[in-house]
Amino acid sequence: MAQPTAAAALARSYAGGMSAFGVREPLSLPQWAAKNFYLSAESSYVEGEWVAWPFQRAILACVGNDKVRAVDVKKSARVGYTKILLSGIRCFAEHKRRNQALWQPTDDDRDEFAKTELDPVLRGAKVTHSTT
Repeated sequence: MAQPTAAAALARSYAGGMSAFGVREPLSLPQWAAKNFYLSAESSYVEGEWVAWPFQRAILACVGNDKVRAVDVKKSARVGYTKILLSGIRCFAEHKRRNQALWQPTDDDRDEFAKTELDPVLRGAKVTHSTT
């Protein structure tokens, strides 16, 4: 095995240091969710990649649009609304680095949501670094 030359070591060191100045590619919330959101076994019936349905992508587009101040959704049960919220929370925390708050009707509801839904999603977050 050949020893790395000083020039190669310097180039790797320089690239590593400069990567801190890289800017992530701007992605819309639906694009980010398709690329990064993952369903954990702790909070989902099926573990793995989340593929949003068209109506879910439309809601994601509204939630992730900086020009939209409020989103009202009239929905039935079991349409993936919690996953839409969780993908938004992860995206804003990880990609847009935003402060956020989520209200629940009671303290017990808050604690249950944090334990069964939010903690597994945040714990399973894959931190990615982009140098492009």
